[in-house]
Amino acid sequence: MKRSWLPGPVLVALMVPVVQAGEPVSNQRDRSGDRADRQTEKQPGRRAQNRQREKKPRIDPGQFPELPPLNKGRPVLPKLRGRIQAGPPVELQWKLRPGDVLFQELSIARRASHHIQGIDMATRLRYRVLSKFTVERRDGEGHLVVTQRVLASHLDDADEISQAMLADAVRKTVGSVYKIRLNANMEVVAFEGKEAKLRIAAGGQPFAGQAFLVTSLMDKDGWKEMAQVAFFQPNRPLRVGERWQQKLVHAWGPLGTWTGRVLYGYLGKDKQWHRIGYVHQLRHQPPDRAMKGLPFQVDQASFQPPRGQGIIYFDSHAGRVAGAEERFAVQGTLTVSLLGQKVPVQIREEQFFRMKLTDRDPWAAAEKGKPGQANR
Repeated sequence: MKRSWLPGPVLVALMVPVVQAGEPVSNQRDRSGDRADRQTEKQPGRRAQNRQREKKPRIDPGQFPELPPLNKGRPVLPKLRGRIQAGPPVELQWKLRPGDVLFQELSIARRASHHIQGIDMATRLRYRVLSKFTVERRDGEGHLVVTQRVLASHLDDADEISQAMLADAVRKTVGSVYKIRLNANMEVVAFEGKEAKLRIAAGGQPFAGQAFLVTSLMDKDGWKEMAQVAFFQPNRPLRVGERWQQKLVHAWGPLGTWTGRVLYGYLGKDKQWHRIGYVHQLRHQPPDRAMKGLPFQVDQASFQPPRGQGIIYFDSHAGRVAGAEERFAVQGTLTVSLLGQKVPVQIREEQFFRMKLTDRDPWAAAEKGKPGQANR
């Protein structure tokens, strides 16, 4: 069955230089970078400080085991060679009923780098969002109707550019409401909510007229994907080593579409959690038409197959997902048209998310007596 969701948000952070009319692209320079280099030469200690700030953002792994990195260590799905272990199969099913309440803590981190005509630019972002799921009722078709309300948010870390553009967006996620309908297989069959907007910065600070930055937090499709991860259910008996797959299509804003499949595998039980690993097998399709509202046009887009893997933890005693986490890395090239000039852009982006589902508000105790730690 064809799915329109991907286990994890694919965000967009796109940076292109502002080209002055009549001036070739090759003549553009990031003079602000030259000033920074001269300042660094005068202050040797600044060089070590800059390297320290550029370290990969770290999220507290919490109670779940750490996911293996993408570039080293063992893959999430080992080479099982088609061997399925003997023994009774496991049934993992939700025990969700009208009146139930769950809390979702979602942590997202992103690092993006752009290489444009010899200029290197980088952004980073790490934030958390706390939501409350309330199961309202069953509708006339037997679907569970669930309301998701964002209770709190917190911007943990960001570079100067992302801070200026997205700090307010993180605050404004609080109060967002989404309506979810789940069928008997716990599949999201309907999702309603407000659409997020792309944010565009150009000229002035922090670019001094040198570039556009197009970026966003999760859009409505991203929230839908997170809901499907939160309410994941295999819908089949499982033995260790068993694999299955699902087709997917995921829109990637102005950069095109990802199509392919997600390959799942049951990894067995660790402590109280049943582990379902998954990997992405995707290919990129360039955009078939220009996206409205952008200050430039994407003429060509080519991205390598991404490296993505994750784990879903299912608590069979509680009858629900306990949490999930995923890493996703992608790189590719774009050609954009801006003021009559064609500009090549190389993009590399890494994303990470960790989700936890709990019966109680996990932020309430931590924030008691410490006002201002999170936006509520």
